[in-house]
Amino acid sequence: MAGGHTHTQQVRQIGKGLFLNPGSVGVVYIYYLPKDEFHTEPWAEYAILSHDQGYSGLEFRRAYYDLEGLIETIRRSGRPHADHTIDDYRKSHQSDSQR
Repeated sequence: MAGGHTHTQQVRQIGKGLFLNPGSVGVVYIYYLPKDEFHTEPWAEYAILSHDQGYSGLEFRRAYYDLEGLIETIRRSGRPHADHTIDDYRKSHQSDSQR
């Protein structure tokens, strides 16, 4: 089974089957961060599920955004709460530079 809406990549065994979430294309975040450290990650997530000769494979992948280009697109979009969204992405950049 495959699902979504958790904003994080995951795979879980349920009985004899598997449940997978390929991630999020638009709003990736690390769910276990404390509220004051919450930020949106600057990448899209997806998964590749394959099956060949009775064997299955699952690969989680990420595609990184041009963060400044994304911020400029959000700023020009006219979308509600654009400043809040931009702040969440900027926090991601700040936390990367502190690692």
